[in-house]
Amino acid sequence: MGRQGTANVAPLPTGYAERLFGFKGCCITLHEKATQLDTEREAAASKWRGSNQSGTEQYLKMRRFPVPIQKLLLDQLNAMHKRISAGKAPPTLSEMSCSCGFFRKFLLPCKHIFHSDYLFKSITSEDWTAWAEIFEEGGYELYETMGTVHIRDREEETHGERTRQTLEVGTVLEGITARFFELEEEVRELEEEEAHVVMTNWVQGLTEGGQELMATTFTELLQLGEEEV
Repeated sequence: MGRQGTANVAPLPTGYAERLFGFKGCCITLHEKATQLDTEREAAASKWRGSNQSGTEQYLKMRRFPVPIQKLLLDQLNAMHKRISAGKAPPTLSEMSCSCGFFRKFLLPCKHIFHSDYLFKSITSEDWTAWAEIFEEGGYELYETMGTVHIRDREEETHGERTRQTLEVGTVLEGITARFFELEEEVRELEEEEAHVVMTNWVQGLTEGGQELMATTFTELLQLGEEEV
């Protein structure tokens, strides 16, 4: 049998092998570096999440959250103690939710919920689990979205509230005017002097009450609102 022919193979260009293995080595190096960075990032995230703020001993479930969220919760816990020191009454909560700005924005226990728990031990493990799952599923992006919605809702509510207040003032003024004319009809049967006394006393009482209200500064009105919170 004759020898099989040998295919003619063109020689590799000078330096080709070095360039080939050099490129492969570069890819391997990049992959190893990326893997190392991922490992370091996961370790940093684990350490960050595993850190615990001083003050969370009272509520160990707070430690399910990363440090920034723990700080938010501790701020609300401190605000709760200030409420108690100020002698404010505990809020009335039908369940573990609140209409305050903090809870609506973050869906986390606020000073009002902590106040209720301080008195009635109302926060359960299931409540903490629910709050933690909300964060784990949505992360910080959820809170940013909630903040945007909260601001928009607050603006809409403020506009609607002012409209309602304007209507209420108009209703009060209409009621005062209607009562004035009713009194005028009622005193027609009285002697002129008696009718004059009735109308004078009514107008005087209305004026004195109005002057007292109009003399109230916005600071005093604001303090009255804070006392109710």
